[in-house]
Amino acid sequence: MELSCQRYKICVALLPPYTESRKIMTVTGRVANGVVVLPPDLQLPDGTQVALTPLISEKDAQDYTDELMRLSKLTKDLPADLAENHDHYLHGLPKK
Repeated sequence: MELSCQRYKICVALLPPYTESRKIMTVTGRVANGVVVLPPDLQLPDGTQVALTPLISEKDAQDYTDELMRLSKLTKDLPADLAENHDHYLHGLPKK
């Protein structure tokens, strides 16, 4: 089965949420010429809805982690209760 995918190099196809007649499964495919190609032995009925989640490369994951670490160094003077009272600090609501 092939699914249209314009942007991502690697995608994951997911079946709709679990029901008694259908279990959730994850399938990995690859994009070839703008089309997601799934394993040839996979049998999905016509009309099956799927969700695509791009898988990121190790380099992209490391770049993301590096950026988070850089940003974490900017948060030295934040209030200790920021997580619990973020609405107070962002929107002026009463503290919890």
